[in-house]
Amino acid sequence: MKFYPGQEVVYVDDRYDAERRKLFEEFGVVRPKLKARYRVRTYTSRGSQPCLVLHEILNPKVPYTKATDMREAGFAERRFRAVTHDRVKAIIHEALNAPANVQLTDFFDRGGPRETKKKVA
Repeated sequence: MKFYPGQEVVYVDDRYDAERRKLFEEFGVVRPKLKARYRVRTYTSRGSQPCLVLHEILNPKVPYTKATDMREAGFAERRFRAVTHDRVKAIIHEALNAPANVQLTDFFDRGGPRETKKKVA
């Protein structure tokens, strides 16, 4: 699963082992709240696993693979799910199945399709 900056995500897994909780506490790391929505600020795959750094949380730098490799604390991507926008999916589905004379912008600008009249030359 790969996320991108600006993408909305939901935090779905707040279970950490005692060692990780102790590390967070030692460095003053603020953890996301379970089932809350966030926006991805940075996606990084350096370190032990791919992580997300979130817009809404500004954390201190913590050591990663080496004591000299200090970066802002992020959270494993496996702990998040992308927010799906059912309305957008429905619009795309409608647009793909619409007649040829329906303009795609009509789905977004006016809340639904409208047929355009063909100009006769």
